[in-house]
Amino acid sequence: RLQRRWQRLAGKELARHARPVRLHRGTLYIHVDSPGVSFALSLEKPRLLKQLNVGTQPPIEEIIVRAGEL
Repeated sequence: RLQRRWQRLAGKELARHARPVRLHRGTLYIHVDSPGVSFALSLEKPRLLKQLNVGTQPPIEEIIVRAGEL
């Protein structure tokens, strides 16, 4: 379900370079393809957490961004 919402939540440009890969115990892991995207996501974390948690139970408490395969 999260994969389907990701582009709308992250925006087209960010979604092209970042993918949610795992949700475990309230932590969402996102892989990115460059350090610049990692920085951009760090600035967007508060907004993303708020939007991701609309209708999500249990809530996502943290986002961890890592370089990785998309």
